[in-house]
Amino acid sequence: MNDGMQQSDEIHHRLQALRKAMQNLSIDVLIIPTSDPHLSEYLPEHWRSREWFSGFTGSAGTLVVGKNQASLWVASRYWSQAAQQLTGSGIIMRKIGGGSTLPYVGWIAENFPAGSTVGIDGNLISLNQGRQLKKELEKKGLVFKMDVDPVSSVWKNRPRIPDEAVFEHPPRFVALSRQEKLGLIRAEMKNAGADWFLVTTLDDIAWSLNLRGSDIEFNPVFISYLLIGHETVLLMIDSAKLPDHLSRVLADEGI
Repeated sequence: MNDGMQQSDEIHHRLQALRKAMQNLSIDVLIIPTSDPHLSEYLPEHWRSREWFSGFTGSAGTLVVGKNQASLWVASRYWSQAAQQLTGSGIIMRKIGGGSTLPYVGWIAENFPAGSTVGIDGNLISLNQGRQLKKELEKKGLVFKMDVDPVSSVWKNRPRIPDEAVFEHPPRFVALSRQEKLGLIRAEMKNAGADWFLVTTLDDIAWSLNLRGSDIEFNPVFISYLLIGHETVLLMIDSAKLPDHLSRVLADEGI
């Protein structure tokens, strides 16, 4: 058996297990975007579930899985690659034309009866995307759920969330100190009447704190969340990622 056939068989097994998990959650259709909880452009392996279930290795695309059919939605730069990598998988490639934002909604409505439940892991989309999806799907008579995650129960040997060490960005490369940057952010918060500002995008966190990491290949960022108040700054991160001396430095600065 060649590598392509082995890969196709593996994809079939993964989709079969996923569909069983969907059935247990009363989900008729599952949307799997190329995304992570930080809406990063480049993903750690832990969140490459669209790739794991489809075999398509491109950096963008949306997988839609139903009980008896599945489709992968990709833009023109990936049409040739997707057509090749999906061969034998049973997943149909669907082409996204210019200007399409939710092209798969119409396909779902055409292939699944009204009243079908469409699910997505709400941690992987923005609030605006969730609202737009809900509006468009319900307009088609479909039920939308954002609190489901059948992927985690199926992907048994899933790569861990990265835990590489965080380090200080060298001062010679920094125009503004942490405190100066936080001061600018707090001034904008005051203008907007905000008491707190939650930062979830990894590059913004790295910039705000003058810290760097290596959790994503070729991207100097680290997995975390940041909550900025007028008196308090909370960095939510796996403590094992922070060297002791850096933890002390941040604590001394009120972080």
